[in-house]
Amino acid sequence: MIHVRRIAAFLLCAALIAVGAAVPSVGRTATAASLTELQQQLEDAKANANAVKSQIAALEKANAPFEEQRAALQKQISATQAEIDLYQAKIDALQAEIAAMEKSVAASELALKKAVREFKQRLYAMYTSGSIYSGLEVIGGTEDMAASLAKMELMESVSRKDNRAMQALLDAIDELRTQQEKLAAEQEDLAASQETIRQKKAELSAQYSKINAIVLSNRDAVKALENKEASYAQMEKDLAAAIEKQKLIDAGAVGTGQFAWPVPGYYRLSEKYGYRICPIHGPELHKGIDISSSGIYGAKIVAADSGVVLLARWYGGYGNCIMIDHGNGYVTLYGHMKSASPLKAGDVVIKGVTVIGYVGSTGDSTGPHLHFEIRKGSGTVDPMSFF
Repeated sequence: MIHVRRIAAFLLCAALIAVGAAVPSVGRTATAASLTELQQQLEDAKANANAVKSQIAALEKANAPFEEQRAALQKQISATQAEIDLYQAKIDALQAEIAAMEKSVAASELALKKAVREFKQRLYAMYTSGSIYSGLEVIGGTEDMAASLAKMELMESVSRKDNRAMQALLDAIDELRTQQEKLAAEQEDLAASQETIRQKKAELSAQYSKINAIVLSNRDAVKALENKEASYAQMEKDLAAAIEKQKLIDAGAVGTGQFAWPVPGYYRLSEKYGYRICPIHGPELHKGIDISSSGIYGAKIVAADSGVVLLARWYGGYGNCIMIDHGNGYVTLYGHMKSASPLKAGDVVIKGVTVIGYVGSTGDSTGPHLHFEIRKGSGTVDPMSFF
């Protein structure tokens, strides 16, 4: 039986689901006119996410007793089924014994019939051979009285022997039938017990179904809340990105998607974008362009578009390097600079204005030049397509 406190817990679960349904939808797109509004939306999303987490925790706690009861019922059902199986095994064994006794009874009955038939045949043979006399024939006959009495005594002896044999067969048949009836009665008792156990299992199964329905319903409710929590988490992520973008907009650091030449006054290319034979690495895809002219060493490098510095440090074969995120899917990279950039990650740069470093020949470089890349998503594009 489902206890009152568990019913109360279930009602609590239902109430929590109702509360969860009342949480505002997270499917809307966050569009804000100002950074303040975006920040408020982010705070609201975080508060809603925390509320959903609390609902999930409460629902899982309320569902725990039902989970325990379901597990206990499952164990009872398994034990009851094992008991049913044992009763069935006993019934099968008794049925086999009864079948064997039925064969034995049938064989005994055949033996009795055979013995009776043989006895009759012997009597008939004795009669036809003159071995059997009536009392009058014995008294009034001419044979010797002693001989006649000897014949009658022999006949009675044969009769007594056959009677004993037939009686033994009859007793054996009765004993077998008695045992057969006893086994049949025991089989009926076992069948009745098995039926009682079956009913018990049916009751347990019905109770299990009720508890299982509650458990599954609560799990579905938890899943729905988890989906809602995931939606709020995505909203938080989107709003955080929107806030960062708004900050860039407010700072005038959002990329335009068009790029300024990074080394003003120096326009000669020593290497183009595409596959080449590198003097250092051999065959490779050259992911950018190399800007190199006479007197370029120490020339200033400007941000090709507005954005935020992602990286400003030594970067493997790129040597002294800086990477800028332009907030529109584009990232630019400037390699082999003379020295470390004066900027740091997080600094805002303005297109064509902010000096980000000076041309040098650090890293895997064979001479003074600027290696300039434009990255889009996970790949690169030819910078010259923008000029």
